[in-house]
Amino acid sequence: MNGEKLTNAALLYSDQNSVVGSFISCTRWDGLDKLSAKDDIEFYGSILDQIDNAMEFIKKHMSNGWVKEGGKLARRTIPEYDLDAMREAIINAEAHRSYLMRGTNVELAFYDDRIEIVSCGTIGNGKTLEELLKRPTSQRRNQLVCDIFSRLDFMERRGSGIKKILLAYENDEKKPKFEIIGDVFIVTFYSRLYRNVERNDDNVDTNVERNVERKIKGKYPELSNISINILNLLEKNKYLKQNEIAEKLNKAPNTIYRNIKVLKDMGIIERVGSTKKGYWRINF
Repeated sequence: MNGEKLTNAALLYSDQNSVVGSFISCTRWDGLDKLSAKDDIEFYGSILDQIDNAMEFIKKHMSNGWVKEGGKLARRTIPEYDLDAMREAIINAEAHRSYLMRGTNVELAFYDDRIEIVSCGTIGNGKTLEELLKRPTSQRRNQLVCDIFSRLDFMERRGSGIKKILLAYENDEKKPKFEIIGDVFIVTFYSRLYRNVERNDDNVDTNVERNVERKIKGKYPELSNISINILNLLEKNKYLKQNEIAEKLNKAPNTIYRNIKVLKDMGIIERVGSTKKGYWRINF
């Protein structure tokens, strides 16, 4: 409290948070750029709730694949994104952003191949990005916000957030990317599954266990497993042609044609553009 008024730090943690620009905008973009949004929502209120809601948004749209290991039935699940690292990045965005810069809310942009978390506020203390990544240290722009996060075990006091993110991806070929553009700090996480589909990696089952399966089966229980598998592939790569789908699913082209016709007739998918240069749009 400051006299009869709440401090900005207290407001940020309250359900009645009225600090201008203190919200997270989350968008699931259709494709690799900001052209068409499949899902778009803004989360307000306590920054603790904002973090939880942003994580639920990620879980709603991310997927799981799997890799065969050992015997015929043995397999290891591959989450599309590391949720602990993702949560760490969102917490850091809330903790270290500049709340004095108006109109600069935290932005979570979910694309087919990546997730970008954007916040405003430079590193400070004259450090370069390279120096920060080489030796991460605690740089507390918002002391009270960070102290409360520490007491709630949301973050540690020694500035280990970036270390945790890098450690979570130490065995991944494509590491998270950190960028500073002007006063904007961007953390980019790359989809583990999108890469595998693009490379057509035979060791990874491209029929991933997607959220789309639960949604579609709940709404259209009459759909065949082949139709569900087609949707799984198109959700990951909307540019696939029918012969490519047939090859990936090891099905006859006529079988794929019939199932795609059913999906089109039901309005679940539609073709945008020409047969050669167009793509599939999923409507659900």
